[in-house]
Amino acid sequence: MVHTPASRRWTAIGLLLAIVVLPVGASLAWAGAWCVGYCRALYDTAEVVQGYELAIAEAPARRRAIDAMQRALATEHSFYDDSTSERASASMAQSLRETVQQSGGDLRSVTIDPTLPVNGLDKMQVGLDLVVPSASLPRFLSALQTMRPFMFVSSLSVSSAQFGSAEGQLWVTMKVSAFRGPHRDAI
Repeated sequence: MVHTPASRRWTAIGLLLAIVVLPVGASLAWAGAWCVGYCRALYDTAEVVQGYELAIAEAPARRRAIDAMQRALATEHSFYDDSTSERASASMAQSLRETVQQSGGDLRSVTIDPTLPVNGLDKMQVGLDLVVPSASLPRFLSALQTMRPFMFVSSLSVSSAQFGSAEGQLWVTMKVSAFRGPHRDAI
């Protein structure tokens, strides 16, 4: 192959362009990719900042809503509000005695378990052994479910000496839970 001065010139220009353009092009491609990543990170950060600004702007309204819920809880009588856990447990046991009597039952024994702290509240538990007519048991359980302060049946065992008799006596052993609080220092 014959190399003319013009072909040498074009070959030199091509090599010069290849030596200069390829590294510059690669650098520009890297810089472009870095810029896109950086811009995406800035955009994501701006969204996070907007979220924080929104949360900060909504904070007073949320605080008012929390205060309203706490006032509603205090006026609803959802919890026992006695000065001590022992008084609250005794009050709970007395409410249970009255509910058993109103349902036509005969209370055989009451045991008051120690209270347990649960999320700023005192969980109280009372054990009952009672005899109740089978027709009265649903009414008794319904009365427990609708009482204020709220009570929860933790365990229930029912047995009968006269199976199949609708008017038979049922022997009931149960644990009932309720809460005292909320404590003002926990709010």
